[in-house]
Formats: sequence, structure tokens, C-alpha cells
Amino acid sequence: MAKQLIIADDEEVQAEEMNPFSFREFLRWKNQDEDEDQDQDQDQDQDQDQEETYRKVGSSLTFDPEHSSCFFPEPSLCQEGEEAWGRSFLPGEEEETRFSSRPEDQLTEDQLTEDQLTGDNYEGDDETSITEPISSRRKGLLQQLQQENVSLRSSLVDLQQRSEVNERRVAALSEELQQRRRQEEKEAQQRRRQEEKEAQDLESMVHSVEQNLGLMTKRAVRAESSVSKLKLELQTLQAQVDSLQKENDSLKSADSQVVMTMRQNAQMASEYLTKTLTLAHSSIRCWVRQKLYIWCLSFFAPLIKCPS
Repeated sequence: MAKQLIIADDEEVQAEEMNPFSFREFLRWKNQDEDEDQDQDQDQDQDQDQEETYRKVGSSLTFDPEHSSCFFPEPSLCQEGEEAWGRSFLPGEEEETRFSSRPEDQLTEDQLTEDQLTGDNYEGDDETSITEPISSRRKGLLQQLQQENVSLRSSLVDLQQRSEVNERRVAALSEELQQRRRQEEKEAQQRRRQEEKEAQDLESMVHSVEQNLGLMTKRAVRAESSVSKLKLELQTLQAQVDSLQKENDSLKSADSQVVMTMRQNAQMASEYLTKTLTLAHSSIRCWVRQKLYIWCLSFFAPLIKCPS
């Protein structure tokens, strides 16, 4: 939008430079009018001197036929006075026609200037004949000034429309800038809030990490201490295992000797038991035989005694 506005301004400046009825040309004419006003002051001083001469001449005027002069002593002086009078009032008329806002006022001013230019204050055919070319020339100047006034008014209307368009553009651009600033402020606030949240989250994460690191260091110290204790216990257990292994070996060697002796004793006992069993068996047989013999004797003894 800003680039388009700058280009439009450049085009307007170029158009004003190309337009002879632009605002800049109006300012140039205004400056020229100020210079003409300075010249006009000088001309007014001359006109005052000429009016004094006219008064002196008017006081000397008479209607006596003996005098050769009627109204003015010389027509050239009258013509010069009219030209000076026209020059003295011409810039004022230009300014009034340029800066008049209503056409009715312009018409009244034009009528007044025409009345002044036609020379109604004077009487006689000679005066009208003198003032006719001056009035026609001044009418042409007035028409030209009216045309310039119309063109200046149209240029002023165009400039007002352009200024309104530019004001609207400026208002729209200012609104857009305000909206953008508001959006940027909102975005900046959101970014600040987000950054604050992120900073708080990072701080909490760092705090939690520090706590975890502290706990991990404590656990590591505890683990190291427990590892050292376990190493000592392992060393003691290894020593105990070695001692027990030695004892086991010694016990195994002793058990082997005991087993051998026990085996020998068992073998001897088994042999002795077999011998005792054989003896007991033989003695039992002898006792059974004796008992049978005794029973037989006791049973058959009466039988043997009866037949006899």
C-alpha cells in the first residue's frame, strides 16, 4: 500500500508540473502577484502625484470660451492617467476574481470593474472614445482572468478531491498500521507469554534434572559403597569357601579311611556271623535229634513193656 501511495504522489507531482493551472502554478502566480503588489505600491505613489496634478488642473479648469482648454488641458495626460489608474487597480481585481468563491460576487465585481473601466465618472464623447479601447482590452483581460479563475477552481476541486482521496488513503493506512501494530503487540505479548512459559518449563526441567542428578549421585555413592561392601563380603566368603574346601578334602580323606575300616569290620563280622550260624544250626540239629529220641523212647517204652 505504501509503494502505491508513493507512486500516486509522484504521478500527482508530475501532473501538477505538467498542468499550467495546478496548485504550484497558482503559488507561482501568487508570488508574482506579490512582486506586482510591490510594483503597484510604486505605481500608486506615482498615481497620487498624478492625482494631485489632476486636482491642480481641475481647479484651473473653467468653461470660459476664451480659454482653449475644456476639461483637460491635454488628452495625452488623460490617457496616461487612465492607464496608470488601470494599472493601479488591475492586480486587486485579479486577486478578487481569483479568490472569489461565489459566481454572483464575481459578477458584481466584474460589473464594478466594467463600470470603473468604462469611466462613468467622466462625461462627454471624448472621454468614451478614449476609454473604449481601454475597456475592450480590460474586458479581454477580465475574461482571461475569469477563465483562469474557472480553471483554478476546477484545479482546486481536483486537488480537494485528491486530498480527500489521500486523506482516506492515509486514514486507511493509519488504520492498517494501527491494526498491524495491535497484531504485532498481541503477537509480541503471545510470544512473551510463550517464552515465559518455555522459560518456566525449562527452569522446572532443569530443577527436576538437578534433583534427578542429585538422586542419581546419591544412588551411585550408595551403589559404590554397597559394591565395596559386597567385594569385602565376597573376599571373606571366598576365604571361607577355600577353608571349607580344604576341610572337605580332609574329611573325604578321613572318611575313606573310616570306610575302609568299617568295611573290614563288617566283613569280619559277617564272617563271624556265618560261623556262629553254622554252629547254631548244628547245635539245633543235635538238640532236635535228642528231643526226638527222648520222645520216641517215652512213646514206645510202654508198648515194649505190654507184650511181656
